[in-house]
Amino acid sequence: MLRNTVEVVTGVCENTAEAMADLASTLTVVRGAADAMGVDLFGAGTHPVRAVECAAAHRQSAL
Repeated sequence: MLRNTVEVVTGVCENTAEAMADLASTLTVVRGAADAMGVDLFGAGTHPVRAVECAAAHRQSAL
């Protein structure tokens, strides 16, 4: 991880609503800390399995 990176994850959740609530709670804390430091947040990401599938498809198409 880079020093300018904050990874936000959930605990083990039973459903999407539970995951969303978990993330919302964590983001409230992160936003408060970012505001106190005067920094902006930017979110991005990919699903790790999807990234692997895309890379494999790219390799296959190159053949």
